[in-house]
Amino acid sequence: MPKTAVHMLFTLVSVATLMKLIGATPLQILTMTILATSVDLVMDLGHHGGGRSRITHSVLTAPLSSALIYIFAKTGEPILEASYMPSDVVALTALIYASILHLAWDSLTYQGIHIPFKGWVSLGNLSSRGATANLIPMIPTLILLFAFWVRF
Repeated sequence: MPKTAVHMLFTLVSVATLMKLIGATPLQILTMTILATSVDLVMDLGHHGGGRSRITHSVLTAPLSSALIYIFAKTGEPILEASYMPSDVVALTALIYASILHLAWDSLTYQGIHIPFKGWVSLGNLSSRGATANLIPMIPTLILLFAFWVRF
């Protein structure tokens, strides 16, 4: 499974679970999971060759992708004359959470993440397309799915 899909699955399940725990409506949960997984897609647009872009994989700029997605989504609310997102604070926090989560998983790979004034930092030596790097986020994804979403 490509790593973007693994990022997106964990982001989708963890954001949905957090939204469920705070009492969000099903429409708000759906909206926030779509927006949060789009953060992963936008951040992965910064991949080039075999590396990552400082613009999308820096601890300072990655949350900006979340803010842009949030602004874009908020502009649609007056057009649709409906509130499909939770409060602004909750929505923006969930999207920033998605970008930080993306960086956390990427920090475990040999390509790492960019930290200003320090450069590229890697907490592990995993290949982003390797089984281990993809299995690590899949385990908590499955735990969240079975703990909060699957009914026996």
